[in-house]
Amino acid sequence: MGGPKHDNETRNAEKRLEALLTEGLESRESKLTRKDFKNIREQALSRLRARKSKR
Repeated sequence: MGGPKHDNETRNAEKRLEALLTEGLESRESKLTRKDFKNIREQALSRLRARKSKR
């Protein structure tokens, strides 16, 4: 619906996010706890479900 430009921007954002997540996972230090990661994951999944339900 957003057109080619929107699709390209979405792909670029997804690639950037994946690169940042990979970098974070590969780093040795983290000030985040397991509970923090659980909360982040729950929020992300909730947002994805909300997006999918709009379609």
